[in-house]
Amino acid sequence: MSLRTSIGRRVSFFFLLIVCLLACTMLPAFVWADIQAEPQRYAPIEEKAYEGTPGRLRYNVHIVLIEEDAHGNIVPKRDSSSLDKQQLAATVMGAALYYAEAKSADVVGIVLDSQPGPAFGKTILATATYAPDGKGLSGSDDWTWNTLQATPRGLTAQELKIQRLWGEMRGKFQVDGSTDERRLKAAIAKKLKIPAEKVMLNPVFPEPFPQEWTR
Repeated sequence: MSLRTSIGRRVSFFFLLIVCLLACTMLPAFVWADIQAEPQRYAPIEEKAYEGTPGRLRYNVHIVLIEEDAHGNIVPKRDSSSLDKQQLAATVMGAALYYAEAKSADVVGIVLDSQPGPAFGKTILATATYAPDGKGLSGSDDWTWNTLQATPRGLTAQELKIQRLWGEMRGKFQVDGSTDERRLKAAIAKKLKIPAEKVMLNPVFPEPFPQEWTR
């Protein structure tokens, strides 16, 4: 092997090594860019302002996902199952940022409900609590974002119908202060013409999502 060939191979090796190192260094940026999600359209259904800590304004908002129907009317989203955890998370974080500025609030709490209606006719899809000054609820805490959680996905049209019926019919199935869920599920299943085992109030549950998603 000639000296020139040996040097050439070494140069090629080091060039490939540098390229690999650069690629590995840049990978997190590409991965992070890939998981960015846009907030979905939402509307508030309940707003409450109060001072949890004297001199520190808290603003809590319940929101729901919305869409346009065939007539151009804004209505609650009738099927959110195509949305993933990152999109649901982005929605509550976007709402928190908006209300913190719009209401000049020290702390904003956002809850994304699956749909409008009574407490037992909906479930929570995502939550976020935001303190713009980084001082948390009390003003002496050390956090900017808290209670970060979202379900793995949204809900299907059928799951939302089940929840609505659960909220509407629950009062008819009370026994000694408790809900007879077996009979309630059977009644909902009969109304929707589906197996009783498919009737669930909570088909998915919120899970924590990382602080990195807030950046």
